[in-house]
Amino acid sequence: MKKLIICMSALALFACKDEKKETTVTTTQNVDTTNLKEQTPVEKATPIAESPTALSTKTVNNDVVTVTKAKVIGKVLYVELIVKNTEDSSLYVMNIQEINYIDDVEAKKHEILKDDEGQYQASPLQSSRGSKLQMSTSESQPEVLISLRFPAPPETSKTITLNMPDFGSFDAINITR
Repeated sequence: MKKLIICMSALALFACKDEKKETTVTTTQNVDTTNLKEQTPVEKATPIAESPTALSTKTVNNDVVTVTKAKVIGKVLYVELIVKNTEDSSLYVMNIQEINYIDDVEAKKHEILKDDEGQYQASPLQSSRGSKLQMSTSESQPEVLISLRFPAPPETSKTITLNMPDFGSFDAINITR
């Protein structure tokens, strides 16, 4: 009688606000395979989502502004920021034409994309056809997510400098592909 030892490994990720630790749990079972006709594949554990990684952070007035994403997918550069309230409420209204990034390799300025109907590919827009980005933080809503889409920089570019009115520039942001 043959016995097969099957080792199953599962990753358990525990997200803590103060500590980010990865814990690996390994279990071993003795399984009698004489009556098994087919072996079923072992499912892989899905990691628990962690808080976004900061690519660049600065404090503006009483808010912490963090660039959490700069990723190229196809021909589009997706940039995300989180504005987090630390004390009082705040309101920012920015002209979208003033938001851009500079490709650090070619020193070219790129503006936010528009769709076929002329709508800017950014949120939160002041209105659906607006040309202003509007975000506010308060005690009841202490965080705001900002999403921006730009034309992708060339493959040779590894970093960008993001320029936003009221927030200033975020220099040498690493982009992923």
